[in-house]
Amino acid sequence: MAFIPSADTVKTDILKLYKTHQSNMQDLLQNTPGKISFAIDAWTSPNIIGFLGITGHFIDVDWNRTPDI
Repeated sequence: MAFIPSADTVKTDILKLYKTHQSNMQDLLQNTPGKISFAIDAWTSPNIIGFLGITGHFIDVDWNRTPDI
Protein backbone atom coordinates (compact mmCIF):
# COMPACT_ATOMS: atom_id res chain seq x y z
CA MET A 1 0.00 0.00 0.00
CA ALA A 2 1.34 3.43 -0.92
CA PHE A 3 1.96 6.08 1.72
CA ILE A 4 0.38 9.45 1.02
CA PRO A 5 1.81 12.25 3.20
CA SER A 6 -0.47 14.82 4.79
CA ALA A 7 -0.76 18.33 3.39
CA ASP A 8 1.19 19.65 6.41
CA THR A 9 4.05 17.24 5.72
CA VAL A 10 4.20 18.25 2.07
CA LYS A 11 4.15 21.94 3.01
CA THR A 12 6.94 21.47 5.57
CA ASP A 13 9.08 19.52 3.09
CA ILE A 14 8.61 22.13 0.37
CA LEU A 15 9.52 24.99 2.71
CA LYS A 16 12.69 23.16 3.83
CA LEU A 17 13.73 22.64 0.19
CA TYR A 18 12.97 26.28 -0.60
CA LYS A 19 15.15 27.56 2.25
CA THR A 20 18.03 25.29 1.20
CA HIS A 21 17.85 26.31 -2.45
CA GLN A 22 17.33 29.98 -1.60
CA SER A 23 20.62 30.05 0.29
CA ASN A 24 22.46 28.22 -2.51
CA MET A 25 20.94 30.52 -5.14
CA GLN A 26 21.95 33.66 -3.23
CA ASP A 27 25.55 32.43 -3.03
CA LEU A 28 25.59 31.53 -6.72
CA LEU A 29 24.18 34.87 -7.87
CA GLN A 30 26.32 36.98 -5.56
CA ASN A 31 29.52 35.24 -6.70
CA THR A 32 28.85 35.34 -10.44
CA PRO A 33 31.86 36.99 -12.12
CA GLY A 34 29.86 38.83 -14.79
CA LYS A 35 26.39 39.65 -15.97
CA ILE A 36 23.32 37.45 -15.69
CA SER A 37 20.62 37.27 -18.35
CA PHE A 38 17.10 36.66 -17.06
CA ALA A 39 14.08 35.50 -19.04
CA ILE A 40 10.64 35.95 -17.50
CA ASP A 41 7.32 34.48 -18.59
CA ALA A 42 3.92 34.88 -16.93
CA TRP A 43 0.72 33.04 -17.73
CA THR A 44 -2.66 32.15 -16.28
CA SER A 45 -4.01 28.62 -16.09
CA PRO A 46 -7.51 27.73 -17.34
CA ASN A 47 -8.74 27.88 -13.73
CA ILE A 48 -7.40 31.46 -13.27
CA ILE A 49 -4.23 30.67 -11.30
CA GLY A 50 -1.32 32.92 -12.15
CA PHE A 51 2.19 31.55 -12.72
CA LEU A 52 5.54 33.25 -13.17
CA GLY A 53 8.60 31.49 -14.58
CA ILE A 54 12.07 33.01 -14.26
CA THR A 55 15.26 31.54 -15.73
CA GLY A 56 18.75 32.92 -15.62
CA HIS A 57 21.88 32.22 -17.64
CA PHE A 58 25.48 33.29 -17.29
CA ILE A 59 28.94 32.30 -18.52
CA ASP A 60 31.55 31.38 -15.92
CA VAL A 61 35.20 32.49 -15.86
CA ASP A 62 36.15 29.59 -18.18
CA TRP A 63 33.49 30.65 -20.74
CA ASN A 64 31.26 27.69 -19.94
CA ARG A 65 27.52 28.29 -20.01
CA THR A 66 26.01 27.48 -16.65
CA PRO A 67 22.97 25.24 -16.29
CA ASP A 68 19.67 27.10 -16.07
CA ILE A 69 19.13 28.83 -12.78
